[in-house]
Amino acid sequence: MYQIGICDDDETFCWRTEEYIKTYCKKHNLKAETQVFNSGITLLEYIERERPFDLLLLDIEMDGLNGVSVGQKLRQKLENEITQIVYVSIKSSYAMELFKVRPMDFLIKPITMDDITNIMDIYCSLFAHSINYFEFKNGKSTCKLDQQHIICLQSKGKVVHINTIHGTEIFYGKLSDALEQLNSENFYCVHKSFIINWNYVAEYRFDKILLSNGEIIPISQSKRSSVRQHILQNNMKNTPT
Repeated sequence: MYQIGICDDDETFCWRTEEYIKTYCKKHNLKAETQVFNSGITLLEYIERERPFDLLLLDIEMDGLNGVSVGQKLRQKLENEITQIVYVSIKSSYAMELFKVRPMDFLIKPITMDDITNIMDIYCSLFAHSINYFEFKNGKSTCKLDQQHIICLQSKGKVVHINTIHGTEIFYGKLSDALEQLNSENFYCVHKSFIINWNYVAEYRFDKILLSNGEIIPISQSKRSSVRQHILQNNMKNTPT
């Protein structure tokens, strides 16, 4: 799910832009969550407290902390290079000021549905498929993990343990909900308590899987046939011709 932020002190602009984004996502069958902010300060507070955005439409001329300052703090203080910033303004004379913020694009108000369509098309083609993130709640914060770094997930009661190449993270939730968010080509539920990443399978036996980190994962009886089929197909694909 894409996280999209809109920050402008003009509430009408925010409402209209949010509707444009929802229309685009519905047409292209994309899942997105939008958040609206009317000041740069509240935007930065949210990002520090909760999570970064994938895409941010940011007005330049705002009272208090303007859009240029917000972008600079995002890049320098928060060291955020993930969020793609699209600046919005009634003026076109900000080129040099925006250079160090490295925005994805710049729009002149008033913006139209065509403007949002172009922005979303560019974002989806350049950035949306570069990293697949897994999102989970840790206390009041929302965290993101690169799915490529996840080795397996294990459910222990109401707690899910995420074993990654960097260590272990935990969150409260259901394994079935986690599976819906994960890339189905790489992840598979081999047991009611385990989801594995195929890329980290080191050894396979009919009733268990050895992962590259040394973990031994049981395969439930109902899953053994499908796991075996996947392993055989994968081996066939990797066999030199």
